[in-house]
Amino acid sequence: MKALARFGKAFGGYKMIDVPQPICGPEDVVIEIKAAAICGADMKHYNVDSGSDEFNSIRGHEFAGCIAQVGEKVKDWKVGQRVVSDNSGHVCGVCPACEQGDFLCCTEKVNLGLDNNTWGGGFSKYCLVPGEILKIHRHALWEIPDGVDYEDAAVLDPICNAYKSIAQQSKFLPGQDVVVIGTGPLGLFSVQMARIMGAVNIVVVGLQEDVAVRFPVAKELGATAVVNGSTEDVVARCQQICGKDNLGLVIECSGANIALKQAIEMLRPNGEVVRVGMGFQTS
Repeated sequence: MKALARFGKAFGGYKMIDVPQPICGPEDVVIEIKAAAICGADMKHYNVDSGSDEFNSIRGHEFAGCIAQVGEKVKDWKVGQRVVSDNSGHVCGVCPACEQGDFLCCTEKVNLGLDNNTWGGGFSKYCLVPGEILKIHRHALWEIPDGVDYEDAAVLDPICNAYKSIAQQSKFLPGQDVVVIGTGPLGLFSVQMARIMGAVNIVVVGLQEDVAVRFPVAKELGATAVVNGSTEDVVARCQQICGKDNLGLVIECSGANIALKQAIEMLRPNGEVVRVGMGFQTS
């Protein structure tokens, strides 16, 4: 079968290659991919030529599909079920994070379609979900409800990140204001979550490149104001909109260090920043 794979370490490039279809073990599940989304972590390798022929991984960690095969010992899943993966391929199962069910923070976590593995990913025809993860992490797979198509299910990863950031990780209450920094999928989904949860002012911070498309989309999704970080004083403008000592929550989705600094500066005393974005600079 065909698969889009990454070659080289660090910032490697992509190649379309032929790979064998995964072999289903007695406790494994094989998914036929129906839809896969493109994450920012995928885009950083686009149009990169690392000059390396060293295989790294089959890509695509945001995907949904239909179960094509189940191992003889699998009891909870059946061929034909529509499922979405949380992209977990391996966790240790014994660290403090795993013991609390916070498998995302396991230091030994291996992600399907992202890390070096032999199970495949969403940018291929089939992907294997190992039986070992299904025994440890019962929510490594979710059945897709009726009425949700494969395309929508494939982006549940960033949608759930946005939900977790506001509904679970923050102390947000209806009637409060929220600033969302970043206009990518995480930022735009966070705007929707803030609107659903009853935010009053929802301020989106972006850059000049967002003026034509992403700012209008943010407004359609519920943003009450947008701030152009390329031309405006972000901290002063957000405080002007929300009140200098009123803003209690910033959702930082860009991953930029300057954005984290701005988020802290604009908050009221005892406010909080939930950082969702992943950056690649350390200073």
